[in-house]
Amino acid sequence: MHGTIWHDWFHGVLERAGVRHENEVNVTEWMPQGWTGTADWVFYHPEYEAWVLGDLKTTKGESIWFKQTHGASEEHIWQASAYWHALVASGRPMLKGIGVLYWPMNDVPGKDNITPTLCEFDPIPEEVILPVMEYRWQRTLDYLNTVEVLASEEVVDYFLNAELEPVQDRVQKLVKNAGQECWDLKLVPHWSAAFCDFPTYCDCSEQGTTKIGSYDYETKEYTPRAGYEDIVPELTPGE
Repeated sequence: MHGTIWHDWFHGVLERAGVRHENEVNVTEWMPQGWTGTADWVFYHPEYEAWVLGDLKTTKGESIWFKQTHGASEEHIWQASAYWHALVASGRPMLKGIGVLYWPMNDVPGKDNITPTLCEFDPIPEEVILPVMEYRWQRTLDYLNTVEVLASEEVVDYFLNAELEPVQDRVQKLVKNAGQECWDLKLVPHWSAAFCDFPTYCDCSEQGTTKIGSYDYETKEYTPRAGYEDIVPELTPGE
């Protein structure tokens, strides 16, 4: 609901400012089979005689710092990249660059940098993103075909079968440990696990958090926790 309100407001602002653009561009026709999508904006750049893809994401104020220091979220980069390639396939001349505007929905006490933040990036190459999209569609078909067969056999829990994707692996996260003057590196559930609607059928809600090592405040030297030496750190305090 919030997203729709802000999209409409921005569209009005752009119209009154005379910015040449198109709003809510449906790109489904040019997406790989099984995929649909609508690009928030495409802006015309008269100097280059080409179009620029833009996207709007409303977000919690608490997440703005992460966007300002780490850039756009990975899932948003993949989504916008898929739209960009679809726009190219539609015949539009596109500039090689995407902008995602993160619009905070709340203030954060004690923070003065909770402001709208634009993250820019290049689209993921077509040879990288298309195989992933095709694989996911094929896995969806594999699952649906299994459901159809089991449903015909009147199996009550037919939607729970071996064709379901496994629970997502945990991801690494750095946590400041002021008491020990270090940064703890931990494995935590993927952010999407908090929105899982099927806690009865998977263990994503029970994965928990595990410390796998730490970085010294001063030297930034990494020390793995015993038993977790084989896990390669993906994050450092300097990033």
